[in-house]
Amino acid sequence: MIYEITKELRAALKSRGVPFPVLYGPERTQSAAMVAERIVIQRAEDSTGPARSVHRNPKLRGVRLQGVMIRIYARSGLAGAAVHDHERRAEAVLDRVQAVLSLIAAGRRNALEWGAGKFLLPEDLEASETWPGAVYELACSIERGIFDTDWQGEAQPEAPLGGVKNRTDVTAAGAPEGGPVVTACGAAS
Repeated sequence: MIYEITKELRAALKSRGVPFPVLYGPERTQSAAMVAERIVIQRAEDSTGPARSVHRNPKLRGVRLQGVMIRIYARSGLAGAAVHDHERRAEAVLDRVQAVLSLIAAGRRNALEWGAGKFLLPEDLEASETWPGAVYELACSIERGIFDTDWQGEAQPEAPLGGVKNRTDVTAAGAPEGGPVVTACGAAS
C-alpha cells in the first residue's frame, strides 16, 4: 500500500509544480549526504490494534498502522546559502507533502497519524564547515484494515435468507381501539 501511495504522492506533487522527485526507499546508500534534492518514502515500524468499526463481510479483525518514514533532501539555490536557507526550502516541500498526503489518505479512507519530525545532520557532514543542504525526516503511519478474506481477497460466502416474511402494522398515536391499521414494509395485508 505504501508503494502505491508513493506513486500517488509523486503524481500529485508534480501536478502542483513541486520540483522534487519522489522515490520509494530505502535508498541503496549508507550516506544521508546531499547528492540531489529528493523526497524518499520508505516503510518503517508497524503496529497493530483492534478494529475500530464493524464490518460484516469481510469481517474487520483489526487495524495495522503501517509505519512510514519521509525524508526530504533540500538545497537552496541562493549563492552562499546558510543552514536556514536550506531548512526553509525543506519546510516548503514538507508543507506540500503533508497537505497532499492528507488528501490521499482521506481519499482512500485511511486514517493518517503524524509522528515526530526533525532535521538530520548526516554523520559524513559533521566535520564539514559548509552545509550543502538540509535533510528533514518525518515519521507517520497510515491505517490499514485487517480483513478476513481468502487468498484472492474475496469475502466469505453468503447464503440468501429464505422464507422470511415481515409485516408491520401501524396505528396512529391516540387512535381509538380498533381504529384504522396501516400495513408497512411492503407486506401484504
